[in-house]
Amino acid sequence: MKHVCKTISLLLIIFLIASSMWLAVFADSDDTTTNRFNIVFVNDESGSMTFSDEQKFRYEAIRRFVALMAQEGNRVGSVSFNEAIVDTVEMTDIEGFDDKNNFVDHISQFSPEGNYGMTNIGLAIKKGFDSLGDKYK
Repeated sequence: MKHVCKTISLLLIIFLIASSMWLAVFADSDDTTTNRFNIVFVNDESGSMTFSDEQKFRYEAIRRFVALMAQEGNRVGSVSFNEAIVDTVEMTDIEGFDDKNNFVDHISQFSPEGNYGMTNIGLAIKKGFDSLGDKYK
């Protein structure tokens, strides 16, 4: 029951973030270890982002967030999307500075594409949610 409540709360927060900032972050705390998380970033790469985030500040926000994570014990993944899924990074262990930089460098390589306003955020959120694993299904 604890995971169900946690998941419902998390999805509500994610929806609010995604609808207002075009960036959703799924997070799950490991109850046995302090400050260790499984996080999936859901990144909008649709054509509208050329206007609403022309300077790609979303990647700087992700870079700073990831930099603040502990050097060991965290797992991250990402889903980049426009009308469809553009790229997926499956859940990956982050074990130090190089892993953090490589992760953010990979997801920030994409340029917005597609029609203005044509996004499939529902598909991306589902893919991100599924990336967290079976304990949430």
